[in-house]
Amino acid sequence: MGTSLEELEQLVAGPYACATASVQIAVQSCLELLGTRVDVIPVVMPVTSAPDTLAAVLRAGGHPLLLDIEEEHLQMDPAQLKDALEMLEEQKRVPVILFNRPFRMPVREELLEIVADYPSVSDARVVPGEFLSGPDIACTFNVFDLSTVCGAGALTIHGFPEQVDQLKLVRSGPMGLDGALPEMLAEEAVHVHSYWQITRKHYWEEGEKFQGTEHHVMGPSTEPGVVWLKVDNARRTAATLKSYDIEAVIGLAPLYEIEEVKCRYQEEPEYPVTKALENSFVCFNYEDIEKALKVL
Repeated sequence: MGTSLEELEQLVAGPYACATASVQIAVQSCLELLGTRVDVIPVVMPVTSAPDTLAAVLRAGGHPLLLDIEEEHLQMDPAQLKDALEMLEEQKRVPVILFNRPFRMPVREELLEIVADYPSVSDARVVPGEFLSGPDIACTFNVFDLSTVCGAGALTIHGFPEQVDQLKLVRSGPMGLDGALPEMLAEEAVHVHSYWQITRKHYWEEGEKFQGTEHHVMGPSTEPGVVWLKVDNARRTAATLKSYDIEAVIGLAPLYEIEEVKCRYQEEPEYPVTKALENSFVCFNYEDIEKALKVL
């Protein structure tokens, strides 16, 4: 590892940080360290996880157990999570819990209390904050995204330096993955503190411009500079925005809608909340907010 890579890890969290080339490699490395290569370990995760997160679970040898979400926070449904853990306990299987963080919101305290006795991974999809504490690092492994800073890369934060050293061995281990962040990207990312200064403000205030319309602003997104809107028909709204040269995407893409994995878990999956919401969210760049106001 080069000096610049070490500087990046030291800048963010010292001996508690491990840099990788992508979020997928970071999640995969965490799971391998937790034993998915030597045992078939269930990985409990929301059905709205990112596709590359699912890929990380499968490549690590984990067995995904996809749960529905609850409507208010779009995180895993607590009741379903409890049922899943009780089922696995009866089977004498110890799972890993994998959380996502919609709209940059921390993992709900209620969920953390339910899984307090299990190893957990947080797939944050956000740049690590200037001060890493409390809810931001509440899980066993906390994976942060660097792509909005330097185009690629991820940082995993863990509370014990000894296990971080083991994680660094795993990231470039037996699979021959290019797990370490390329030096050129690391050199760019060491300036992440400047990025903190200009993106510290959340977009709640600007989001209030949409109040009084039929659209509901959900608040800070999974990536700085992106606005999430709750709308009646996300596909139609995205098409409308694109017709005005505003790049927009559907906010929720349930894993069971991906053709390659549709029948992997259940032939007829039961995800009522996700099914009801999958056409409800549209995302577009924050820079287009004024233009979107005129369109919507």
